[in-house]
Amino acid sequence: MITLTAYLSDGTTKDLTANTGNYSLSDHIDQLSAELKFDLTANPLDANFKDLWVPVGTKISFTHDKINLFQGIITKYDRNSLANFAYTANDYAYYLNKSEIIIQFNNVTTTQAIEQLCSENGIAIGSICDIPTIVNKIYNGSKISDVIKDLLKMAEADQKVHYYMEMREGKLWILKYSDLYIQPTDTLVKNIISEFSSSYSMEDMTNKVVVISSKEKNTQIQATAEDTDSQQIYGTVQKVEKVDDKKVSQAQSIADGILSDKGKIKKSFSVTELGDDSVRAGRLLQFNYPEINLAGVFLVKASTHNYSGMKHTMRLELEV
Repeated sequence: MITLTAYLSDGTTKDLTANTGNYSLSDHIDQLSAELKFDLTANPLDANFKDLWVPVGTKISFTHDKINLFQGIITKYDRNSLANFAYTANDYAYYLNKSEIIIQFNNVTTTQAIEQLCSENGIAIGSICDIPTIVNKIYNGSKISDVIKDLLKMAEADQKVHYYMEMREGKLWILKYSDLYIQPTDTLVKNIISEFSSSYSMEDMTNKVVVISSKEKNTQIQATAEDTDSQQIYGTVQKVEKVDDKKVSQAQSIADGILSDKGKIKKSFSVTELGDDSVRAGRLLQFNYPEINLAGVFLVKASTHNYSGMKHTMRLELEV
């Protein structure tokens, strides 16, 4: 059962469920903010429907089977006739993608840096995993979400661990990918893929990594990592990574990490199947469809859940 509730500026609430439909809840691993779209019917010439529309800036919540899946704010609506409205809402990560800040981190861990960032900008924290990489950096006029992404990128190169950030119920969560594996539910185990497509590409592949100093006059190679077997098959594709002097001691680790991450053929899939509300971007799912090469653990790059009447389907963009 779907429930869509609006929280109006005068402190009252409005149940929008009866005059809304075509709900679509989507998120993407590269975009911090989740998006909810829905259609609304409100006719100003009909006494029963004239006051049902809501303005941009209205806070809403979306619940499915008594589980709150989305809390956010209406950021846009389109009206293509007298009574038909098409709404777009974003969760509260919308503000992290829009707000620019000035902040300095002095010899703190990445975890402490993110906690400082949240504290100074009124961002509620759900959980931030332990990230020991030390940060000494100034950000001047950067978007909050870009600062967090940059901090995690530096930590990933240092720790050889992939991290993921997301908003849940208005709180920021920073997690390791290894903690995002979804244990198969009855729905997922019994699910039948109704549509799929796949893609295989070497366009972003790198099989040789050279690390040098970021100083322009210093061309000395600090570290090299390469996959000679891959080079025999695909030819040599080299990436030059520049690091500052503070990270020269980590040069080999950085080279190995990039090769591990980029040294493979990119395999991506798009599948449509019955919906499961536990599945969202950043999760790891097990599949067993060897006939279409969809076997093993896959990362959900993006998810779009569609709710129409009693039918719930999801379209997933997957990568190995």
